Amino acid sequence: MCYKRMKSTVEELPPIVVTQEKDIDKDKDNDALNTQSMKRLNLSGSILSNYKTTPPASPSKVLLNMNCAERVFHQSGKVEGHLFTLNSKSKIPSSVKLECTKRSNLEVTSNSVGRIFVRLKGGDKISWFTGTGFCVSHDKVITAAHVVNFDLNNSTTTTTSGLTSIKRINSRSSLSDDVSWSMDKIYICFIPDTSIDHEVDTNSLEENDDFYELETCGRQDIDQHFKDHLVYIKQTDDNKSVSYKWKTIKNDIEVLRFKNPQKRREEYLLPSFTSKENLKEFWCCGYPGHIELEVFQDDYQGKDVDMKELYNSVNKMTSGFQKKTIALSESAHIHDNQYLSVHQCPTLKGMSGGIIASSNEANKFLGVHIGGSNDTDIHTNFAISVTHPLFCYVYQKHILSDQHFMSKHRDQLQPYINYINNFNFPKNNDLLPP
Repeated sequence: MCYKRMKSTVEELPPIVVTQEKDIDKDKDNDALNTQSMKRLNLSGSILSNYKTTPPASPSKVLLNMNCAERVFHQSGKVEGHLFTLNSKSKIPSSVKLECTKRSNLEVTSNSVGRIFVRLKGGDKISWFTGTGFCVSHDKVITAAHVVNFDLNNSTTTTTSGLTSIKRINSRSSLSDDVSWSMDKIYICFIPDTSIDHEVDTNSLEENDDFYELETCGRQDIDQHFKDHLVYIKQTDDNKSVSYKWKTIKNDIEVLRFKNPQKRREEYLLPSFTSKENLKEFWCCGYPGHIELEVFQDDYQGKDVDMKELYNSVNKMTSGFQKKTIALSESAHIHDNQYLSVHQCPTLKGMSGGIIASSNEANKFLGVHIGGSNDTDIHTNFAISVTHPLFCYVYQKHILSDQHFMSKHRDQLQPYINYINNFNFPKNNDLLPP
């Protein structure tokens, strides 16, 4: 089912005639995951493999999945835009030169962005998958769906919890093919440094007060109402249009809630419904996973580029990966329609599910960063904007249906609520105006 607004106060793009269609999928060969293909895994999360009876996995065991890519935009090995981390007090280091208001906006907004840890069980073995998510209410988190629903080999079934049960995982680690793997736990933490072993012991997350256990809000109705893939439309130089499908997960957005109702957060973000003309500088926030030079060279290769120099540069900018990272860029196209938005914030594997936002605003976000493509025709990162029908649907269903949330934010969000009401979504509550 395709939802379109019944009326609009926001200017739409002109009608587009699609003359060509391509899949957003950098890997041309989708054969079984063998040793070589595992070196090229590109999903913006990571798997950390370890046994219950051993210490937590070393970050060097991070495995990267292969269905989507992240883009570190660079020219001649020099990163375009800016990459930097927050310090232990969640502040931007003084060495990063930013105007005072923008610095404050980035710091306060990034407090609501956290690293997601997904625990998988297979017999007596445990593995961890990581990504990024962010708080949108006292007890709700939004992320990219592929952070918590992922298929490494097309051998999956859906459990009653709404998550995916992985039947077989091939990898560079010691995980065996004959073990049945299933989703066990999901956690999120908001501290600036989540380095495995150094700051985070994956064997004791339950006892760590910085970690919140999450559970899915379910997605069956999302897939029922939105049957088409997410699409990006690009205008070519000869004034034609090319349609690109996002194939990592058809509806790549997920809403999670805190499993313990007693654990609530006062810091969370609201959707930005500001004229895009007033937004000049954009940023993405997330947690890049650890990556070795060999894999980095495969994933971010370019012509006439010293990949070792680029790797060392990115490693330095992100303080060794696994820390809350901000990526700044002046280039983004946030759509007010049914297409994917694009941006050029330099991102790394692990940052999917983070925010795309403007440095002119505090505690607001423009969309959900879901990844990028290495396709030479598009070479960009993608986001689901807060005005995309898919986002509007899940936000109405899971966030605006919270009476406590609405009593606090109804007036502030009224223009956005009016926008959502332009769609003919089925109403599941009486909190929204007719």
